[in-house]
Amino acid sequence: MSPSFPVNSDAKRPELPDVENQRGSISSIRSKDNVQYWAVVACGSYCLCSMFMTFSNKLILSASGYGFSFPISVLLYQHIFSVFVIKLASALKLITIEPIVWSTAQKWLPLNILFVAMLMSGTYTLSLLSVPMVTIFKNLTTMLITVGDRLFFDQTFNIGVGISLFLMSIGSLVAGWNDLEFRLDGYVWMMFNCVVSACYILFMRYAMKGTKLSEFGSVYYNNFLSIPLLIPLIIISGEIPDAAYFEGWNEPGFLSTITFSGISSICISFTSFWAVKATSPTTYRFS
Repeated sequence: MSPSFPVNSDAKRPELPDVENQRGSISSIRSKDNVQYWAVVACGSYCLCSMFMTFSNKLILSASGYGFSFPISVLLYQHIFSVFVIKLASALKLITIEPIVWSTAQKWLPLNILFVAMLMSGTYTLSLLSVPMVTIFKNLTTMLITVGDRLFFDQTFNIGVGISLFLMSIGSLVAGWNDLEFRLDGYVWMMFNCVVSACYILFMRYAMKGTKLSEFGSVYYNNFLSIPLLIPLIIISGEIPDAAYFEGWNEPGFLSTITFSGISSICISFTSFWAVKATSPTTYRFS
């Protein structure tokens, strides 16, 4: 007869690891890392596109480049080019865009007006000031966006952000003080561009949430609705005759540069919406 041993029913059994919870924790960590990764990619892509856009526009507009001193014509070309490429990609089923709907266009129009004002003032600034000066003074836009982010979105920032803003402001002031090619009209356009750019980027989050457009849909709306705003401006400015008979239209170098600026326009619009959606207006502007 085999011996019997008393069984303690109150004895605690060794707890097995909660595999499901561990899997959930690992998944959440991976998901968080994945979000952070794409946020960095979005901001880095925006930086690259912004650099290409700045240098191509400077080359087109400046007297030291091609001397095509018709900024509104450049913007109109870029918007028409962007709409054509986006519609072509949509027709080829490469991307998906939302159709133009009047109710959505009404919600998007304020952002579009700010967008056109930002591009026009930025283009005029580039034609009057050097690229380094424009880049340095754009830091003032970051300050305005940070303040707006705090006021409108309750975004909090650590002391490192404050120190960075302070150093950027000092750098802008020193650079402006020692600018040997000081132009009052250039700095007036630059200050206006800073204010409009801050309003555009801060309002972008509201517009994207209110319309629920995709990134490519946002790019399509932005460029399509900009064309009716630019047509009256180009007529009033009187650029059409001189721009149409510009000698550079026969030069392959000029054609390739202005086409590259159109491609850069699409890329910078897409990466702007992508970066703001992935991060915040302040983080996007710091990039």
